Amino acid sequence: MSWWEGVGQTRLLIAPVLSINLLGVTKVLDSGHPNFKKDDLVWGSTGWQEYSLITDFQHLFKTQHTDVPLSYYTSILGMPGLTAHAGDMRFALLRKAIMSSFQQILGQLFPEHIDIYIDNVGGKMLDAVLLNIRAHGRIAVCGMI
Repeated sequence: MSWWEGVGQTRLLIAPVLSINLLGVTKVLDSGHPNFKKDDLVWGSTGWQEYSLITDFQHLFKTQHTDVPLSYYTSILGMPGLTAHAGDMRFALLRKAIMSSFQQILGQLFPEHIDIYIDNVGGKMLDAVLLNIRAHGRIAVCGMI
């Protein structure tokens, strides 16, 4: 059972001693793990804090492309990009390109109309998409709140 369960929609309570765990990019200051060395850049599930002691390495990965902005590891190269890729390949069957964090850059990718939309939330975003989707456009519905 998650500590998020049972929290009302109007507010989220976090105990003062807990950090918010999100996807992030981290510089290794010291490591006893054979896969991670001092000054390595890693991405994965980290605390939203200045310093973290990470003991679960299962969801931590070395950055492979140092020539791209580190923010890409929390967008196009991270979970949003993987979500778009999975929806693209399995559900929406988009052939031209794989989208990244498409909800943030939807207008840049589809300046005239929306061809494909992968919906995880519903609500106002879906309402806006429905008003702007191309005739015969496709919507993959993954879940709604």
